[in-house]
Amino acid sequence: MEKYLGTDKFVGVKYNGEYSRAAACAPENKDVFTLLEKSYRKPLLLHTWGLPEHGNVVAYSLPAQAMELALAHPQLKIVMGHTGGTEWMSAIRAAEKAPNLYLDTCASYADLDKVGVAVRMLGADRVLFGSGATEGSPFMQKGAILDSDLTEQDRFQVLYDNARRVFDL
Repeated sequence: MEKYLGTDKFVGVKYNGEYSRAAACAPENKDVFTLLEKSYRKPLLLHTWGLPEHGNVVAYSLPAQAMELALAHPQLKIVMGHTGGTEWMSAIRAAEKAPNLYLDTCASYADLDKVGVAVRMLGADRVLFGSGATEGSPFMQKGAILDSDLTEQDRFQVLYDNARRVFDL
């Protein structure tokens, strides 16, 4: 982190609790996320999902765990990748309780107007386009936003402006 986050080439960090078998809010992660929040002031893209993945018996990427991390690190901008996946309503509710939580629209399947519901409940400024690269189709991800019940201004914020602001681009 020290070598790369101090440069302009890195705009943030990604963490997937499923791979490391530790939720982002786990005590062993406190120091690294405090450093990210206080010293580097870069956002965190956090993999969020509703079920255990990668052979795990326990889920390490739940929206509730993201909320716990966000409340413990109020200055850290946290983007919930996949909007919690199967638990996208839980992710929206978590973001309602933690103003430093943002939602990433990337998904491997389509949910009926998940993006529109998120924008109505949180506001367009808390929802960011997620491309799904390199796992999925960026065209499908963009289509989910274009097909949502949003104003043109909301679409512009979700597709472009929010990422520019959150990642300080």
